[in-house]
Amino acid sequence: PGGGVHLGYDFAAAIGTPILAVGNGVVLKSANGCPTVGGLGSRCGSQFGGSTGGGNQVYLLTKINGNLYAIKYLHMMVNSPIATGTIVMAGQQIGRLGSSGNSSGPHCHVEIFYLGGANNFTAYAQNWNGDLSFGAGWGAAGIRSSCDHGNGAPCRLRPETIFGN
Repeated sequence: PGGGVHLGYDFAAAIGTPILAVGNGVVLKSANGCPTVGGLGSRCGSQFGGSTGGGNQVYLLTKINGNLYAIKYLHMMVNSPIATGTIVMAGQQIGRLGSSGNSSGPHCHVEIFYLGGANNFTAYAQNWNGDLSFGAGWGAAGIRSSCDHGNGAPCRLRPETIFGN
């Protein structure tokens, strides 16, 4: 209530539930060091290289069905995010669900960024500039850059269009 724009989809489950990679790829960024349980208003995450308030996080670059995506996973348990640079396979555990950072209860916040064709995978991974919004913006700008508004890559995809309702 009274909060700002929410650009992801929250999957609630018990603390410690395994979080799995949605596709084969590489971990572009991992942030770790926030307490497993945060609270509303916590800004924990940025001091460890992740998004402000996102707690313990993983940013996965993956190619699925010929397309390139970045998947952002937030609010993990401390010491559970898989390390930056790790190559993962679809279904591999990349962390454990927590409530770290700006969180009111245990869940995994997921955001999806469409980045174009998968033939760009290696170049993108090697040249990524560290932008945690992948060029798709934050807040209201993040909504305006949605793929649903006819924007091309990079754009944000509504997670429910990928994962279902």
